[in-house]
Amino acid sequence: MVVDSMKKTHKMNGIRLTLRIAACLMVLSVVLIYTFGNKTALNVSLSTKFGFAQFYAFPILFGAIGTFCSLAVIVLLICRTEQRNTFFWINFSMCALLAVSFAAYATSGSDSRRTTADEHLEKTFKFVEWNALDSLDKDSAKTIFCDFDADVAVFPELGGYSKGESASRRIQDIFKECGVDADLYDVFSSPPTAGSIAPVTVIVKKAFASYEVKTKNDMTMYGTVYLSSPAEEIPDIIGLHTSPPLPGMMSIWERDIDLITELTGTHKNAIIAGDFNATLRHGSLNLIADHYDALETLSVFKRGTWPVKLPALFRASIDHILLPECCSVKNAETRSLSGSDHAAIFAELYSFAKTE
Repeated sequence: MVVDSMKKTHKMNGIRLTLRIAACLMVLSVVLIYTFGNKTALNVSLSTKFGFAQFYAFPILFGAIGTFCSLAVIVLLICRTEQRNTFFWINFSMCALLAVSFAAYATSGSDSRRTTADEHLEKTFKFVEWNALDSLDKDSAKTIFCDFDADVAVFPELGGYSKGESASRRIQDIFKECGVDADLYDVFSSPPTAGSIAPVTVIVKKAFASYEVKTKNDMTMYGTVYLSSPAEEIPDIIGLHTSPPLPGMMSIWERDIDLITELTGTHKNAIIAGDFNATLRHGSLNLIADHYDALETLSVFKRGTWPVKLPALFRASIDHILLPECCSVKNAETRSLSGSDHAAIFAELYSFAKTE
């Protein structure tokens, strides 16, 4: 009976160990594909699937949790296991491997892009992207248009006083409150969309550039604004807001981020800014070759924009200012403004000549 009991216990331990190894390998696959194979077809597909998309949106947060939990189990194993048998070393090795993998996952993409500006370039312009959650007010407008003196501001969610009404009158009232001359700015908005989400609004200082709205059929779910300037030293601008990756909306979200990838190839001179509801390691965004994110000039630990209730270190980097390769960044930063769960991106950029 004792022998049978020991055999049964040994068999159960073997089954448990097999299950642990299988679970470990599954987690390692999910983490390592994202960390070291983000441009592979497997990751491009996997990162757009529900569950994986949300997990991949917070690499530092989940990477830190995974690393801490793995190290905690290692400590428990050492403290509570007297016999250093085969089972111990296999469990120890799995936890150590998970800890290293999660640490690599947390710091994936940590190399900051060096600013590529030529020393002789002096003329700059100031660019802001902020999902204001339709809550731009006197204080935030003052920060953006007075203190920072933005030349261009892209607001993925900003409309008029009521659905379908132009944002112009509301912006004029806000500017008047904070002492800004509204006549010095042009306001462009995307058509109203279904639901309660406000349209995309782009505000441009007239002294910076004169833009024309280009009518396009290609629109992200919550609106896209196409602005074009004939001036060689003035970039085209595309402001947009994608669908969120929620159950029942994953295919729409994937279509939207595929459109962004397509725009980087068809609008090589455009600055593409807005709330992507995705990091640049989601779906086809991994394959973008003609643009880079202004926030790539910062440490990976300073790029998070959502949600602001989390420490900046752990936020998802889902707001972007994509720049053509010929455009250089003087400085960039994220700032939390009142009224929204998104942080704003403030960037000072060097002027550039359009390429063929």
